[in-house]
Amino acid sequence: MRKAIYGVIFSFLYLSYAFSAEPVGKIIQLINDVDVTSLTSGEKIIPQVGFILKADHKIRTGKRSYAEILLNNGTRIQMRDISVLNISSLKDEQNEEPTRLKLLTGKVRVSVKKVFHKGHTLIVKTPTAIAGIRGTEFGIIATINETKIIVFSGSLEVASSNPKIIKSYLLKDREESDIPKDSPPTSPRAVPEHILNTWFDRYDIDERNRIIDKTKGNEDLIDTILRKRTY
Repeated sequence: MRKAIYGVIFSFLYLSYAFSAEPVGKIIQLINDVDVTSLTSGEKIIPQVGFILKADHKIRTGKRSYAEILLNNGTRIQMRDISVLNISSLKDEQNEEPTRLKLLTGKVRVSVKKVFHKGHTLIVKTPTAIAGIRGTEFGIIATINETKIIVFSGSLEVASSNPKIIKSYLLKDREESDIPKDSPPTSPRAVPEHILNTWFDRYDIDERNRIIDKTKGNEDLIDTILRKRTY
């Protein structure tokens, strides 16, 4: 009996390790401070272009750093500075589970190439949100307190990561939504086309892990100047 239990445990551990060792893609571009950590062993690696990523790898970019990843199914992921991402599974066939991304913090743009007509092609999870994608190009900014998502083309479903909050929305072309911690997503709002290319640059993540809209600071400054003027 004991041998049978040990056999089951060994088989489970072996299958878990084999799955985590599965290659999911490779790094095709990197700038400055980028590292990869194995979630299984804790080993930290300084990658080079062409580095093969596996399902148990956590990729991190530092300040003024960048990494671009090409998944084995053709999906491209662009990681901006101060981002932490794990790709835990890869969907390459219709009957497989969705590709799963976990963005702990940072800014990421994803372009899904291979579209599956049944179920979700990709699921991305952040500390405050979960989004299901069939085929689209989208951007996401995440902290422990808030997530911002924009759809550049296509559509995706977005909801709170808190399973008790059932409100969700379907975002379409050039729409964005905010998902604060333990709150439902905000109603989709249209993003002017001229802002799309600079959408990421409008926001910063500060030392308190808050998403800061830099354009509001400029608007507040203009308002202050106007209030001081006399007409």
